[in-house]
Amino acid sequence: MSEVSALDMKVRKAVMEADKALRNLAKDVSPTAFDIKLEKLDKTKILSARKKVTAFMGKYSALTQLQGSSAYGKLNDQSQAYVDWMDSIMGQLLKLVVNLEKAAKLAAKDPEKNLKILVDTSVRRFKELRKAPQGLGTLVKEIQKDFRPDAKGFSGVSILPALIMLFMIFEMIAAKIKQRPKLKD
Repeated sequence: MSEVSALDMKVRKAVMEADKALRNLAKDVSPTAFDIKLEKLDKTKILSARKKVTAFMGKYSALTQLQGSSAYGKLNDQSQAYVDWMDSIMGQLLKLVVNLEKAAKLAAKDPEKNLKILVDTSVRRFKELRKAPQGLGTLVKEIQKDFRPDAKGFSGVSILPALIMLFMIFEMIAAKIKQRPKLKD
């Protein structure tokens, strides 16, 4: 068993804390946290989940900044693997959050005036999901058809792109949690 420095222990503790927060974030953006019916989409809940994602990034981005510092070279291989893992999560999360922010701006738009862009964005993002939650495919097909302002749950179409982005974030988090380096020493 190799010697673990105080810096390594500090980094590992921070990564384990981030891992726990990441698992909680996954629960907050999980498809099971939302009712996937157009008339029941809760704009407040979806936008609140968006804030949790950005708060997570703000809180744990300091871990990824270790890569460019002199402290990174002083870490043992295991601790460096943890930092690299967090960096890969933050990198992918950043890309997804940029699209989530754009989708959140669409949520503020009038669905009647912006129906085409809302439907197109929802369909495009839906196709990017690896495994769509049950009911989401039906919902997307429903809005692709002859969808009009008199349709049930019409106002929910404005928040649908943001919801799909949250599901993409969930997929990424679930995959990254499985890739977390195992503790060797």
